[in-house]
Amino acid sequence: MSYDRVMQIGNKTANSVCAKYRADDAVCPPILRDNLFTVAAVDNIDHNMSSTTATSTFYGTAISLMQFPVVKNSLTRMLK
Repeated sequence: MSYDRVMQIGNKTANSVCAKYRADDAVCPPILRDNLFTVAAVDNIDHNMSSTTATSTFYGTAISLMQFPVVKNSLTRMLK
């Protein structure tokens, strides 16, 4: 598979996700649940930083949310 094809698929996927978030008016996945331990990882995205025009460069932020269900007394079980 060519690099251009990989980039095309990545761009189509990103555009679809952005369209969904615009339609939902939210950037948080609807599957997040209340009352669960949640961890966020945040990183910057810089693409084509050496570009001399704003049309061929991209700066953004990637945010990953992970949720962990807590089992009652799980710490006690681990220590046994």
